[in-house]
Amino acid sequence: MYKAHKRVEEINTANGFKWEERCFRLPVLMINEMPADKQRKRLTKRGLLDFDDDFFEGAMDDFESEFDDSFRDIVDNNVGVGNSIDPSTLFYPEPYCATVEKMPTACFEESLLEMFAVNGKYNDSIFESLTQEQLITAINDVQKSGIFLIERDFQRFLGGIELNSTGHIVGAKATFINWFSEANITTSNIEGHSEPERQGMGLDENVN
Repeated sequence: MYKAHKRVEEINTANGFKWEERCFRLPVLMINEMPADKQRKRLTKRGLLDFDDDFFEGAMDDFESEFDDSFRDIVDNNVGVGNSIDPSTLFYPEPYCATVEKMPTACFEESLLEMFAVNGKYNDSIFESLTQEQLITAINDVQKSGIFLIERDFQRFLGGIELNSTGHIVGAKATFINWFSEANITTSNIEGHSEPERQGMGLDENVN
C-alpha cells in the first residue's frame, strides 16, 4: 500500500502533470509547533472557554489583537461559558481563515497509512520495518491521522473484518486508498466527462 502511495505521489507526466501540484490539498494542523497563545490560555483559566477542538491550542501570537476583539462579547456576556465551542464558527471568517491559510498542507488522501505518519509526514523507515503485529495493534488502537492530525476512524477502511473472542480486529480481507485531486469542472461538464463510459479517463488535456 505504501508503494502505491509513493507511485502516485511521484507522478510526473510528459505533458506537465504533477500529482503534488494537482492533488486537492488540506491544512495540516501543526498545533504543537505554533507559538503559545496568551489570550486563549488566559480565557481558559478564567473558565470562559472549553474547546472541543485543540485548533487554537498555541495559535499564532500575531492574531492576539484579533482574538481580543473576537472574545470581547464572550468576556462581557459570558457567551459559551461551560460549553464546547467550534473555533471555525466562533472565529469565522477572521482570524480562523487567516490561521488556516498559514498552515502547511498535504495532498488529501485517506488510508490506513495515516496511522503511521508523524507530524504530517510519512517516513520510509517506519514502513520498511512495520510488522503485522504492529499493524493490527494500530488498527485497534489508533484513532488519529498522523498526516492531518485529526480524529479518523480507520476501521472503515477495512473489508471482511475478522474479530477474536474479545472483539478485537485480528485480520481483514481488503482495504483501499482514497485519492482526491483538483479538476477542471467546466471542461468536464462541457465535454461530458462525467459520463459512465469515461470513468477512469482524464478530465482535461493535462490529465491522461
